[in-house]
Amino acid sequence: MPRFSGLSAGTLWSIGILLPNILSIIFQATQQSRGIGESELGSLGAAFVLGRGIVIGLAPFWVYRTNPRWTSIAAIGATVAALLAVAFLIGTDHLSYGWFLVGLTSGCVATPAFTALGNAPDPLRAYSIALFGSSLIAAIIAYLLPTAILPHYGEKGALIVIAALFLAVIPCAAALRDAQFIGKNARPAEAEVPPRPAIQPADLAAPLIAAIAGAVFTGVFMGGAGAFVASIATANGIAAKSVGLFVAFALIASLAGALVPSVLRERVSPTAMIGVATGGILASYVAMTSGSALIFGAGYVAHAIFATIGYVYFLGLVRSLDFTDRIYVAYPAMDAAAFAASAELAGALLSRSTPLALFLVSGTVLTGCWLAATIASRMAPTSSAAARPGMQATPDRHAATDTSGADAIEISAF
Repeated sequence: MPRFSGLSAGTLWSIGILLPNILSIIFQATQQSRGIGESELGSLGAAFVLGRGIVIGLAPFWVYRTNPRWTSIAAIGATVAALLAVAFLIGTDHLSYGWFLVGLTSGCVATPAFTALGNAPDPLRAYSIALFGSSLIAAIIAYLLPTAILPHYGEKGALIVIAALFLAVIPCAAALRDAQFIGKNARPAEAEVPPRPAIQPADLAAPLIAAIAGAVFTGVFMGGAGAFVASIATANGIAAKSVGLFVAFALIASLAGALVPSVLRERVSPTAMIGVATGGILASYVAMTSGSALIFGAGYVAHAIFATIGYVYFLGLVRSLDFTDRIYVAYPAMDAAAFAASAELAGALLSRSTPLALFLVSGTVLTGCWLAATIASRMAPTSSAAARPGMQATPDRHAATDTSGADAIEISAF
């Protein structure tokens, strides 16, 4: 049962984050079927991100206070209703309200599952396997939508298929266990255990620095070369028709990147692997300055692999340093905000300069994120240990050693 609960949380999270990965395909179908312009599409995307950002940003205040099973089941039902309303009931003029609701409700589906994965005995491995599953599902759906569904059934057919996927994971939501929502650093309430001292501002430095660095890292690789690969390729003199092939190979390659942390686990320190990922991304930038389609494509594929590795290791690092059991819950919202800001800045930079300038700025920021992660990890022994007596924090590891003598609480995992 514990293993099944962990797999259920991973599957639920995979579906909960599916929409952001395929939204461009759905919006393209919406544009064709409803005849709306680019500015209207931007409004739909902004509404979706706003709704999702609100519910995830407020997650630290509600995710541990609600029943995870019923919250997830209700969110699935609301998401299905919102998707069907967008497909059949809401007119074009009010479509942004519908996508705001879809973002709000789908965020409620993903957040409890993400929280449960973070409370697993090995969060790094749990996130790694779950991200592999989500990437695989997204790749399959991204292939099926334009080839088998949209040509025959259009926007409505695509939304019905997505709604059906959400309905299919109701058993996964029902399988969530209360033990998965007990923070991994939560203390048993026993009389002989001394009370926890008040948290000082300095104690929050390590997890907050790691979370901010991770969010910026994610925003730069997603909102920079990841979002503007077509513009960069065109500037290098590479045919636009080749970009789709690069993206397809990169998506497949990212599956391997997602699994690397689950294989290596803690044999190599997280900050060292983030450094390796940063170096790999910098090397990919060099390849992506080439005018050769083969070299450029190889660089973009390498970018996807190393960016995914860095993303997963940052997830694990943030969770390992977060003794509050709250900061990591809001981490996806921080990622989304950083992505939006990075995409805006990258677009402005490319419109005024060359891809080389974007790569130089991105490389500098990514290196800074790695250094910040290293600093946060080295701060962990004093900050985390001060927050919880009996919990000895160890830098560059995803587990803390509980010396309080209290019985461990089994939490399901992969």
